Amino acid sequence: MADGIRMRAIRKRIAQQGRRIVKSVGSTLTELFPYRIHATTLQGFVLKVWGFIFAHNFRRLASIL
Repeated sequence: MADGIRMRAIRKRIAQQGRRIVKSVGSTLTELFPYRIHATTLQGFVLKVWGFIFAHNFRRLASIL
């Protein structure tokens, strides 16, 4: 063990909860994506993906308020 770091196993139930959250957020994000993202540069593609993520977060915030 390097520098006193100790590895611990993650409990199965906690891991399953984490997976459920990731899957639900992932599925709601992909709902917002169009069938195809047209971008001519990598920066343009990243900008569009960030835009979809921002839209998802904005929808979630609007539904809470």
